[in-house]
Amino acid sequence: MKRMISSSYNVKRITYNPLRRHAFFYHVVPPEHGRTLAPKKREPSPLCKILPADRVVFERQIEILGAFAAIHETNEHRSVSNEAVGSVLTPALAPATVLTTNAFFTDIGVLARADGGGFNPSQELLDYHKARKWDGIGAKEKLRPIFERTWFYRCLAPKLHLAPQKKTLALLF
Repeated sequence: MKRMISSSYNVKRITYNPLRRHAFFYHVVPPEHGRTLAPKKREPSPLCKILPADRVVFERQIEILGAFAAIHETNEHRSVSNEAVGSVLTPALAPATVLTTNAFFTDIGVLARADGGGFNPSQELLDYHKARKWDGIGAKEKLRPIFERTWFYRCLAPKLHLAPQKKTLALLF
């Protein structure tokens, strides 16, 4: 049976689904002295952090960063598009797949958005790309300054300075 409620009432639908048993509850809030209830603006949470894309595996993300650096060096230091990066990789990636990694890379400072579109790699990434050709292990030191400025380094560093941590425990911090 449907009940008609005045349009001045604020109706909220609450869905309850324990063990796949559906129940719908309606919470009706009467208007306060003739005022209409406007929805509150949602404040951005300070707990939101940009995480790496889980759609692309870690090794492939390293290849994407290398492609950004390689194209930037060979393209007379012009900005690099996602289409160019995707087409250079083997097997090729769709530009939308490359796009999923950009938010995290720009947040930590490895890539920077260019004015005319596309992205520019940081100087540390370019140095890493050059050093990786000669020494893969020593090249990682070139990226250290960028990662020391990130939010996740500030969370993990105190624990890592005390003792080595297992990967599964480090992800829980």
